[in-house]
Amino acid sequence: MPTKKSIRELANDPSDRFIWKEGELELVSPGDGPVLYSFNKDSSKLTTTLSSIYEEIMWLVRRPTPGITAGRARGWYTHIMAESLKRQIRRFTGLVSEQAVNNQTKDLRLEHFLRIQNRLTDLVKRHREGEINDPGEFIQVVIECECVHIVTSKENYEAMRAKGDYAKASILLVSWASIPEERRAELWRQMLKGRVANANDYAP
Repeated sequence: MPTKKSIRELANDPSDRFIWKEGELELVSPGDGPVLYSFNKDSSKLTTTLSSIYEEIMWLVRRPTPGITAGRARGWYTHIMAESLKRQIRRFTGLVSEQAVNNQTKDLRLEHFLRIQNRLTDLVKRHREGEINDPGEFIQVVIECECVHIVTSKENYEAMRAKGDYAKASILLVSWASIPEERRAELWRQMLKGRVANANDYAP
C-alpha cells in the first residue's frame, strides 16, 4: 500500500523529486515509495458562491442559443469567475518544476495539473445530457482541481498536450524546501503573492 502524504508534507521534504502521472505523485529519487495525492476538500465557505456559478453555467448551456457548448459555458467559471475567487480557493501544492526553478525568465505558469477545464467541461456536458442538477458535484470538482504547481510556459503547453501526464511531458517536480531561499522569494513574489489562497504559507 503506497504511503499517503499531504501536499504540504511533500513540499517540506527537500530530498524527494516527483512526477505527476495518472493521478499519483511518483517519487523519482530515494524516499518512502510512491505517494498518493491527498488534499483537504473543505469547501464550506464557498458553497453559496460556487452553487450560484454552477446554476449560471447550467442555465447558459441549456439555452437554445446556437454555439453554446459545454466548454464555452464552463468558461464562465474558468475564464471569468475564477479570477475573483482565486485568493479564496486556489492552492499552491508546494511543488515546482526543475525548469521553473532554474529558468530566470518571467514566463512561468500556475499549472492546474488535475485538468480542471477538461473535468468541468465533462461534468457540464454530462449534467446537461442527463438533465442532472447537482451543484455539490460541481463544487467537489472545483475544490479538488483548484490546486497548482509552478511550471514554465512551455511545460504548461506540453502538459496539456500530454493530457496531464508529467512523465510523458518530461516535467520533473521538486519540493519548495529544496529550492534555494533567494529563488523561493523570487517565485513567491512572481507567482504566489495575491494569486493563491495559501500564499502566506510560503512567504519569505
